[in-house]
This record gives sequence, structure tokens and C-alpha cells, in this order.
Amino acid sequence: MKYVLERILLITLSLLTAAACSDSTDPRSAGIHVVTGAERSDTTMAIRIFMIEVRDKKGKPAANTEVMFTLDPTPPMELGVVPLNPLYICRITDWVCAFFEDHGYSVRMTDRASTDDDGLVLLKMQFGPIRGTTKLTIHVPDLNMTKTLSYTTVSAH
Repeated sequence: MKYVLERILLITLSLLTAAACSDSTDPRSAGIHVVTGAERSDTTMAIRIFMIEVRDKKGKPAANTEVMFTLDPTPPMELGVVPLNPLYICRITDWVCAFFEDHGYSVRMTDRASTDDDGLVLLKMQFGPIRGTTKLTIHVPDLNMTKTLSYTTVSAH
């Protein structure tokens, strides 16, 4: 059931936003293409859906292909230090990518997922509690493709 709901959401989002929100490259060409999430700034703690399309060297959808996501810079993970960052990423099924409470915290700054049969990957991004710019690097090891995008977190005022 979870897979069916994710698939329905993925198809709906791609139909609604493919033309309006895609990046400037031809979506039929080889490479990593942003379908949603092209808006590169938002306010602290805002949550957005992020979808990319991966096409192989022949321009065909790269089905069932691993995609790795990393944020740079990432704060050092030190015992007792809360890793504050301008952006976090996680799976679409996660409630949030980062939460901070008096008794602890949980953050995600790297993730990996596989494309579906249409070469699409859906993730969630959450702008962090601090202002600043972070680079999101998307890497497809099997196709030797990499794309880096910058995202900026701004104050809510």
C-alpha cells in the first residue's frame, strides 16, 4: 500500500510540475534533471518535495538506478554538539528530515534511493534552523553523472 501511495504521489507531482518547474536543460537529454525543487531558497524549517529525473547516455529514463545525495558543507558530527545546517534531506516517507528537542535531535544530511521505472526519484528536503547556503550534490555512480545545486535558507521575517 505504501508503494502504491508513493507511486500515485510521484506520478501526480510529475504531471503537475514537469513543464512548469523543470530545469532549463532538455528533459529528454542524458543527465540529471530537476523536476520539482528547482526553487533554490525558502524560510527556516520549511519542507519541500524534491524530484529528479535521471536519463542515461542515450537519453532514456534510467530505471532502477542508485542515486546518492549529499550536502556540503555538513557540520561535524561531534558528541554533544547539535549539527545545525541550512538544509537537510530524507526519504519522502520520513515525517521530517530534522527535528530538535530538549532531550535530543535527529538529522539526515545524506541519503540514497533508486529511480523508479521512469527514471524518477522523489525525496524530501527540509530547510534548516539556521540561515545560509548549502550545496546538494546528486551522484549517479552507475552512469558516472553528478549535478550540484545550491540551496539557501533565509529568515522567516
